[in-house]
Amino acid sequence: MNAQDNDGNTALHLAVDVGDLSGFFTLLRNPKVLLDIRNNKDQTPLDLAWSKRNRTVFSYGRNPDRVIYWTLRRAGASHASSWKDRLQELCNSAPMESQEDKEIKEEKEKEESANMTDSTRTLGIGSVLIASVTFTATFTVPAGIKASDHTTNGTPGILGTWYFNAFMMANTLAFICSSIATVGLMFAGMPLVKLPIRRRHFLISVFFASTSLTCLNVAFALGVYMVLAPVGLKTAIAICVITPLVLLYRNADNVHKMVITSWLIYVRRGFIFACCSLYALVING
Repeated sequence: MNAQDNDGNTALHLAVDVGDLSGFFTLLRNPKVLLDIRNNKDQTPLDLAWSKRNRTVFSYGRNPDRVIYWTLRRAGASHASSWKDRLQELCNSAPMESQEDKEIKEEKEKEESANMTDSTRTLGIGSVLIASVTFTATFTVPAGIKASDHTTNGTPGILGTWYFNAFMMANTLAFICSSIATVGLMFAGMPLVKLPIRRRHFLISVFFASTSLTCLNVAFALGVYMVLAPVGLKTAIAICVITPLVLLYRNADNVHKMVITSWLIYVRRGFIFACCSLYALVING
């Protein structure tokens, strides 16, 4: 399990190097696999994972490089002492940027700006679509209209019921969140706006777009229940039960990460630490 090749790399080093999640998880759940062996470059698996990690602001949190790095940290892996010394020395010396470094930095910022612009277009389509759907649903009279000769002609007959009120609230929240996300994406997609400001708007927009999808899902379930409950209660309940599958799919990676990581930490560091790690994953994502 801990044999090293000519470069000093163990199987864990190689799994980290190529980003093989399946092999990485298989090795990590074996307590006999040591986490702090150094290769010929004086790198532990955590050092190697740190060097492989995409450190740009906009990278998918479930990409193998990020999952491997944070799982190793929670499993108790450590950096090489020499690595820490080199990093500390680098921070203390703080050399001035050369012209080449500045050009590389500018090139990375241009690339990040282009990626952000493309991302805002994709996310903006969904955000605008949710805003349009929820706006229309708010002013579409639900089933159960009162008779035309009634004093409150045009008022929904289900007005005042809990599910109608809940439907209107969920629909309104979906509209508000998607509208905020749309406005934020407008700023995030503007090249005239400074990149740090665009980053902030983009991250805020992602949060509100995700929240609007959740509210829209709830509003759909309540709307179906509102229409079908009087005539088909079992069908309405069944639809409400399967509707959250959309949210489960959206969070499938999160659930998978929490289950796998918690199990690995339990094997490595015990039940209490695994529970604390799971709590941190739930809170911070």
